[in-house]
Amino acid sequence: MGGINIHCPPFVGRDKSGTPFEAVLAEISEGAGPEVESVVRGIDEALEIASDHILIAPADAAKLIDPLRVWIERKTNDPRPLFSECAEDLLEACRAAVSNGGAVALVW
Repeated sequence: MGGINIHCPPFVGRDKSGTPFEAVLAEISEGAGPEVESVVRGIDEALEIASDHILIAPADAAKLIDPLRVWIERKTNDPRPLFSECAEDLLEACRAAVSNGGAVALVW
């Protein structure tokens, strides 16, 4: 899998900002509760069969908003700028999904 782009119209993330999204999701799910863990597990399962993209449904995106926000607040000085960009773009895409009812797309 090459670089990963995040979008949910009208939001379009930075070029390839989603590349570390699996690691970011693993970090945000730690201690976030069973609902978030279930969403992350579903994303992992979708990745196993995906060829060039996955979609995150608005209901699942809604469950990721608070854990992403908390992660971003806690990681203000994170030495991994790509992780921060990924979390920020994923948060904005999830917010867009909730407000417009569209799915978040992770495309490679």
